[in-house]
Amino acid sequence: MQHAGRIEAGSRPDAFMFPSKHGTSTRYDNYLKRVLKPAAEAVGLEGITHQMLRRSFSTMALDSGASPKDVQGQMRHTDARMSLYYGKVIPASVRQEVNKLVDQMKTKIEEQAEKVDLPKAKARRI
Repeated sequence: MQHAGRIEAGSRPDAFMFPSKHGTSTRYDNYLKRVLKPAAEAVGLEGITHQMLRRSFSTMALDSGASPKDVQGQMRHTDARMSLYYGKVIPASVRQEVNKLVDQMKTKIEEQAEKVDLPKAKARRI
């Protein structure tokens, strides 16, 4: 998209998919520190890493029926076998416990959202 004779960074074919505020690449350590860790801690998860997220993605994608080739593309692996290595089979008993944890996390997120929305609702009544 052009504005006043200049091309916006996001419209260039070589633009970063997730740019920083300055149009440069996002540094994973900054994103982890500023976004992912606070979000994880808000729902009771400590010590989250990019590696944990990558392994979780691979496992969940394969478990939900995605082909190893599709997962390979998303994870930018050169070989689909690496994606299969990252993805693990989840036993039914573990899946049940994980689902309980997910439900607890959803509840915490909803409670946090209600706390944030509560002052706004009170302010509208005044």
